[in-house]
Amino acid sequence: MKFSAVKSKWFYFLLLINLIFGAALAKTLLQYRQFISSEEQSEKERVVSLTQKAARDLGEIVERVENQAQELADTFSAQQNLSPEAIEKQLSGALDNNTDLLGSSVFYGPYAYSKDKYLFGPYLHIKDDGGREIVDVGSLYDYTQEDKKSNFFHLPFNENKAMWTVPFWGEASKSLLLTYSVPFYIDAKKESPSGVIVLSISLDKIKEIVGSLDVGTNGLSALTTKEGNYIYYHIYEYVTKMRNLTDVAKEEDDKDRMFIAQQARELKGGILDHISVSTRKPAWLVWEPVPFSGWSLQVTFLKEDMIGDPNIIKRKKIIILVSVILLSVALCALILQAAPADAHKKQGIFSAVSSLLLLSGIGFIWGIYLNNYKLVRNDIVEVTSYGKREKIKQEYHVLCRDNNLERPRYLPTGIYIETIKFINQNEIELTGYVWQKYEKGEHDDLSRGIAFTRVSSSKITEVLKQQQGNQEVVRWSFSASIRQNIDYSRYPIDHGRISLKIVHKDLNHNVVLVPDFESYHRIVPILKPGVDKKAFVPGWIITGSRFELQKKDNDTNFGVKETISKQNFPVLAFSVSIKRLFVNAFISNLVPMIVVYVMLFAFISIKADVKSLLSMCSGMFFAIVVAHVNARKDIAVYEIFYLEYFYIVTYLILIFLVSASIKFHHKDEIYEKKLLSTARLLYWPVVSSSFFVITAILFYR
Repeated sequence: MKFSAVKSKWFYFLLLINLIFGAALAKTLLQYRQFISSEEQSEKERVVSLTQKAARDLGEIVERVENQAQELADTFSAQQNLSPEAIEKQLSGALDNNTDLLGSSVFYGPYAYSKDKYLFGPYLHIKDDGGREIVDVGSLYDYTQEDKKSNFFHLPFNENKAMWTVPFWGEASKSLLLTYSVPFYIDAKKESPSGVIVLSISLDKIKEIVGSLDVGTNGLSALTTKEGNYIYYHIYEYVTKMRNLTDVAKEEDDKDRMFIAQQARELKGGILDHISVSTRKPAWLVWEPVPFSGWSLQVTFLKEDMIGDPNIIKRKKIIILVSVILLSVALCALILQAAPADAHKKQGIFSAVSSLLLLSGIGFIWGIYLNNYKLVRNDIVEVTSYGKREKIKQEYHVLCRDNNLERPRYLPTGIYIETIKFINQNEIELTGYVWQKYEKGEHDDLSRGIAFTRVSSSKITEVLKQQQGNQEVVRWSFSASIRQNIDYSRYPIDHGRISLKIVHKDLNHNVVLVPDFESYHRIVPILKPGVDKKAFVPGWIITGSRFELQKKDNDTNFGVKETISKQNFPVLAFSVSIKRLFVNAFISNLVPMIVVYVMLFAFISIKADVKSLLSMCSGMFFAIVVAHVNARKDIAVYEIFYLEYFYIVTYLILIFLVSASIKFHHKDEIYEKKLLSTARLLYWPVVSSSFFVITAILFYR
């Protein structure tokens, strides 16, 4: 297109407007980039520091275990022909000196303990009830066989060196074990081992340290051996089936983890930008070697969890988008002003282009809102990791102690949602299972039962009561109808959260329900733990699930004298996040509105008498009113929601068209033609700019 050299006042005015909008956009982009860069740099340093600290904490455990195992090996090498009682005393001393240990043992080689005894392997371990039990593993199976469950013996014994072994199922302890083995020598020359000292540590301790990392809402942690075998991972089967990092990386075509597997073998650490295989979102992948052990700690931090408040980022993006749209509209006007085309034609092009820019801006704002939404409530604490759970327990324990309240007793509680059904816009029916684990000694005086709060109706049926070691597991099936105050202010472009609150039956005791994370293979919210994979909500997408602790403040004791304060009492809730299906919402709510606007535009594009105009506008008015009333009836809110503004703008347009037609229908034909031409040029820009301004303001909040 050739541009004219006309230097009109309008040209210079539009040029000035473009310069102002361009400068504003440049400043906004620069500020946003500096904000993101600053947040990213500080968070990057923080996540590396967190990972390094966790690796050091693990290293301290490893060092204590290794030193203690070596001391035992030296003792057994120096003292020959120890009696079974003396052996048990030595093993018991090891457990006394290190609370990280689950068991201590000595495994003699064939006939090394006695010429009359082929194998002797006393293993002293801590039972579920806290007591201790010693078992001769040599009487259970031949631990000299070269298989995975005997790696703790035959590898260090045959290779004549101390080593950590991958997790395996202990036949004696009936639990998953992680062991460190050190050979000892009865022969003073130390040419060949006489046996192996084996100390086993609880994977729960590993889980506590790795799980305490602040990885954000959807972060992931893993711990592997130098060879890449999983010691800890959120998918428990990777540990129990001794999966290898390299094999998993090949299966998932994850080149980043292939690289980390090589780095782990070389005992190196680092950080790289990564797309999480589990969540398919941008992340940082940080890895760090664990001192003394050769292990590698790997942590995935999702950037959206770590970099800034999503609501702040949403607002900054909307400001940038508004600046881009304004500059684009102004630039379009400047180009058309300089173009040598017919004025009427240029006005038509500007009307079409500016309207399309504004409408596309509305779509982009919807996308920004849907992808940067986060519910912020001061009375809710999300519990999404082992570390957060333990921190909350410690803080509440201190609070009760400082206020002379009854000692809190924590009751592990899990939930599994099978179905979710909207009865109406604010009442939801849930079905599924709840279970609790009662510890022997700690929960003996508590009744076995649960209740739901803020439900309109519920049915709870006990389906299982089973003893598992030191725990009694009780499971109930349930169905509950809950009244949920979902925020419909941005309907039909909205998010929702369905929250089921659970309390213990004994309200007069300080019983705090906490998430039973140990019963879930995955606890990352974005992977929807505790929700059936086949569960669905018509018209919505399930985006995540999580446990929460919500403050409960009752201003009554319901007629029963309380032994504890119910002010700020933590109540366990299980929440499911949902997002409305955009396509469904668009077709059912906005397409009919678009048809109305197109018909109105078509009507003003043709010459029609006042009677026809009144007839059509009145028909459309009543149709819109009926649709508006039905929408209001379905969405019971005490404010104007987003879709209602579309109806209000439509009413104003209808009123304006009718008023203008009545006022100007007696004018001459030339005047009427100019009026219709002006109406056609302004129609779409006015409609689209009205909706753009409403959308920008409403979604910015």
